[in-house]
Amino acid sequence: NKDAASQLADREAALNSLRSDLKYAALSKLKAKAFNGKTQVQKLVITMNGKRLTAGKDYAIAYASNKNIGTATVIITGKDSYRGTLRASFAINPAACKITKAKARKKTIKLKWKKPKSKLTGYQIMYTKSGNFKDAKTLTVKSAKKKSAKLKKLTRKKTYRIKMRAYTVVNGKTYYSKWSKKTVKTK
Repeated sequence: NKDAASQLADREAALNSLRSDLKYAALSKLKAKAFNGKTQVQKLVITMNGKRLTAGKDYAIAYASNKNIGTATVIITGKDSYRGTLRASFAINPAACKITKAKARKKTIKLKWKKPKSKLTGYQIMYTKSGNFKDAKTLTVKSAKKKSAKLKKLTRKKTYRIKMRAYTVVNGKTYYSKWSKKTVKTK
């Protein structure tokens, strides 16, 4: 039957079209990057129907907003026998700050840190006497220009675990750096 053969051929063509559309491809997980002043790229692994695709041959890669802190986008466009576009995003976070000094007194600890080379909004400092940070107190330093802070009302002769990170707010979304950690005992 000619109609049945024609319908079968149409279905097969539609299935082949779906098999070659990149929007149905599997993309490896994208990792958050730390700001370094350079454009950020990802190591991509794209598979489709069990086959690993080749950059430049099977698809082209373009990036948008991939230099500054915020959300970057990778755009993958099919080439040759592949068609369609696949988009994914990843975060570019501030570079980590580093606690350079933690001077203990009787009931205070004065922290000093090195500011990372990133546009920052401020810093978040957490500190606790316990082994975990579930009951930690948080101090938010809302100025990127500051390079020190004092933790007050602490208990004498106790060991405190301290961790600190920089943050930047972009379009209402907060991006955090990795933590810098220090352990200090009050006098």
